[in-house]
Amino acid sequence: MKKVIRLTESELIKLVKRVILEQELDEDSLVVSPYELTASGGYIVIKDTKNKKNYKYELKVKKGFWIGVDVDDFPGGNSIKASGLGMSKTINIDKNIVKNILSKKLGQSEIEFNINDHQIKFVKV
Repeated sequence: MKKVIRLTESELIKLVKRVILEQELDEDSLVVSPYELTASGGYIVIKDTKNKKNYKYELKVKKGFWIGVDVDDFPGGNSIKASGLGMSKTINIDKNIVKNILSKKLGQSEIEFNINDHQIKFVKV
């Protein structure tokens, strides 16, 4: 049995945008709807698509003390590649952890969490 669903033009546009956003997988970004993380100039830019706000953070890792590193990329849309002190490292990311942390702490001056035994801190720029 077929059903007819009526949508306004604006509802259709919102639906199409949401589907595209959810299917998008760009190696330069990490999408955890409604957030999109991109690398820009060594920083992480987090776009809150729901509230239409952007936040810029420096990435720091703890190796006895906090070290600032450059964010290079989000390969495969499920990891983060960073470099510093002459080294480069890629860490796989659990998108659910990132989404949970961002939903609670996005916009704060510092966001600290653990990923795969790595202590990570975002420091607002």
